This record gives sequence, C-alpha cells and structure tokens, in this order.
Amino acid sequence: MNANATLKELAEVIREADSVLLFPHDNADGDAIGSCVGLCLAIRSLGADCMVLMGEPLPGYIDFLDYGCCTTDIECMKNPDVCLCVDCSGDSRISGRLSRYLEGKKKLCIDHHLTAEGYGELYYIDENEAATAGIIYKLIRKFDDVELSREMRNAIYTGLSTDTGNFRYSNTTAETLRIAADLMEEGIDHNMIIVSAFQNRNIHEIYVQMKVYENMELLMDGRCAVSYITEEMLRECGAEYQHAETAIDCLRDIENVEIAAMLKEKEPGTVKCSLRAKSTGNVVDIASFFGGGGHVKAAGYTFRGTMDDARRTLKEQLERSRDTLQGR
Repeated sequence: MNANATLKELAEVIREADSVLLFPHDNADGDAIGSCVGLCLAIRSLGADCMVLMGEPLPGYIDFLDYGCCTTDIECMKNPDVCLCVDCSGDSRISGRLSRYLEGKKKLCIDHHLTAEGYGELYYIDENEAATAGIIYKLIRKFDDVELSREMRNAIYTGLSTDTGNFRYSNTTAETLRIAADLMEEGIDHNMIIVSAFQNRNIHEIYVQMKVYENMELLMDGRCAVSYITEEMLRECGAEYQHAETAIDCLRDIENVEIAAMLKEKEPGTVKCSLRAKSTGNVVDIASFFGGGGHVKAAGYTFRGTMDDARRTLKEQLERSRDTLQGR
C-alpha cells in the first residue's frame, strides 16, 4: 500500500467540504466511472455539491450510470473545496483537466494501480484491491450516516465487475466477492448491469475484432498474441475508437496465450497499447518501459510515432522481456 492518509481521514476531509469535484482517468472505464458516480452520490447525500468531471462523454456500455453526476463541462464548478482523482495512476491521465484539479483547496487521490504516483496532498493507493470501486465502497462505509442507495450500489458493483472481467480475472479476491455479495443482498439491478456491460456489444465492435484477428501475430511459441488496428481500419469497419477498447479480450482468450498486446491508433502519431496477462505473466514492466503503468496483469502506455514503429518497438521489448512475461 502507498498512502499518507487513512480512509477515515479522507472521509473526514470530504465531510468538511461544501464542494467536491471528482476526476476519473482519461478514457474512463467501468471502474473509474462506477467509483466516481458511487462516491458522488454519497457526497451529495452529505449535503455537499459534487460533480464528476469527465474527459469524454460516458461510453455507451455503461451510460446507465448517468445519474446526473457526470459532465464534460470544464467550468462545471468554481473553486471546489476538494478535488479528488479516482482510479487515476498519475496526473498525466487527466491532462486536459489538470488545471481544474490543481484549483482544489485540497487535492486528494484514491487508486489501486501499482504504478500510481501518490500525488495530491492526501492519497490512498492499495494495489491489492481488485478495483478502485472496492476502496470507494469502504470509504463510503466510513460515513456512518450515509446509507448506500440502489444507484450507489449499482455504480460500485459496475466498477467491481468490469475491472475483474465479471469476476473472471486473476485480480478477483475473496474480499471482492464478499463486497459484491453484500451489494447484491442489499439490492442491485444485476441483470441490467451484466447485460449492458458484457452482453450488449455493438456490431461495429465485432467488425473491429475480425480485423484484430486478421492482424494477429503469435510470438513466443504461441504464448504471446499481438495485434493492431489503425484509424483507417476503424473507418472501414464503420467504427469509432471506443469500439476497439475490448479487442484485447479476444486475444487473451485464445488457448495457450498468456500475454496479449493490442495497439490502437487513436490519431495520427499517437498509438495506445493495452497489455494483459492471463495467469502467471507480468506486463507492468513493459508498460513502464514505455512510460506507462498499471497492474502486473493489466497495463498500458501511449506511444508517440507511427503504427509500424509502435509494433516494432513493442515486439522488441516483448522479446527482451520473455522470461518476465512468462512468469519465470
């Protein structure tokens, strides 16, 4: 754990605030959004003004979490008492909103990424948590007079389920399942969450995955799968960048593949790389080499250059890290 404050201390700071602005990471996923929305609703129940300042609109697969908390309006709140980064491993991941974060009279950070920097005046980072949503659940429980509403429970459960692949990934712990069970017992819209998050795939996403399979290379005797998709390919599929976000899963799910790497061209000269390990591998060192970060089993980075250079440098580094990647 990397922390200079306890959850109780963070809860006390938040309780004293009249206004709180929450910041999920860029291209926010289910954990970042679920954590922020759950906490936002809890803070509002304390009587404070609270908003979640997004870098982009809510992605379609979890837009059911739009409980009036999320906005992309950079001017949504003036001079907040507290600015809190949630599920964000570094302030570089809120680059377009960093100036607003720095305006907070108090600046906090809550995260579960191994490579989180511990920025802000107070921070709490627990890399043993499967999802930041688990930390947020415990934080809300520190507010003795806050009863978790159904909407809060939906948000936190969404964070837990999406960051664990619906509790399939190796980051799932007994505590993760206990929190999920508590939320279910108290009442969540389980079927709606699962259908929306896992069983409601856009047809263009399927077209993208077909391209991903076409471009796939198997390295390390079939233990590593690498693929890519460009802006032009996305246009051919009638797809947008967000439709490539889950492409990494189709690589990881291949028999005998331990390491999956997916390169996505976000714009000319900018390539995003997602890295996943299935069971024994370690991918965070690869991401760190390129200036990124994440977890042992899930990490990523941004490459500045062409797709050809991104593919070449990635494969070179994968080969140099062969033993580490395969858990040796």
